[in-house]
Amino acid sequence: MRMHLIFLCGTLVALLGCSQNSTAPVPAAPSNLYVADFFGGFNVYATPFSAASTPVAEQTITGGGGDAAIDANGDVFISTPSSDEMFVPPVTSASTPSLTIGPIAGALNIIGIAFSPAGGLYVADAFSSKICYFAPPFGPATPTTVFSAAPPFQPTFLTFDAAGTLYVSNFTGSSIDVFTPPFTSGINAPAAVIAIAKAKPFGVKLNAAGQLIVGLVDGELALVNPPFSSGSTPAFYVAAPTINGGIAMDVGGETIDAAGNLYVPYGSNGGANDGLNAGVGVFAPPLGASSVPLFAIRAGLTQPTGTAFGR
Repeated sequence: MRMHLIFLCGTLVALLGCSQNSTAPVPAAPSNLYVADFFGGFNVYATPFSAASTPVAEQTITGGGGDAAIDANGDVFISTPSSDEMFVPPVTSASTPSLTIGPIAGALNIIGIAFSPAGGLYVADAFSSKICYFAPPFGPATPTTVFSAAPPFQPTFLTFDAAGTLYVSNFTGSSIDVFTPPFTSGINAPAAVIAIAKAKPFGVKLNAAGQLIVGLVDGELALVNPPFSSGSTPAFYVAAPTINGGIAMDVGGETIDAAGNLYVPYGSNGGANDGLNAGVGVFAPPLGASSVPLFAIRAGLTQPTGTAFGR
């Protein structure tokens, strides 16, 4: 899977910096859950969710899906290794992309994508160590801004708070990088770097309380309380869960519904049964050190990597 390719290149770091307002944007009420899958494309699941949920739509994308994000219009964006595909709901198995952004010049391994509060699309390219920004309205255009940070910097997943502060999971830096706007082309210095020492960070998400939830490659979750600074450390870790009889690993891009439930994509177990323990684990709030998933959505998934709620 794409995450394994990243491991061959280096180590993943989540960099986290300080923010004056780390409150996450208010999520929409859950309707459809979009799950990007590295070995397929993406699947759509309808409420109510349970361990018995099956896809209401399945899409195959060349190169597989990396992450999912929803823009202000409700359109669905799915990242591929070198571009982003946009689908206009309702999405069915027969739907085709309404727009392709890319191929992005020099893009080698796009994973995480996210929209800022202002509506801009930010794309993390792990192998070329850069983040590309596209201003709306979107089209098959070149990025408005391309920026990076001093090495080691290998961005994978990213998320925004309500103030527009950008939180980037950095594979080779083993930290979360926090960038405050405005972002400029070239090298940008993070406002803060939060080391995640226990295991390499991958997915990153802010909850409604402004806490950072960091997914680790060993299947654990780390929770970091605000205010954030370079001295911040995780308050606790949540153990990797058992899914389908084995330990689930490789936590990708999480999402949170309006009730505070956390949806965590686990891509693999990293062993001989790689992919057999994959699924989207659903955690009820509040997240604690002893939390375990209420259930896992597995049908139709091989290597889930990113999640988002849309219509």
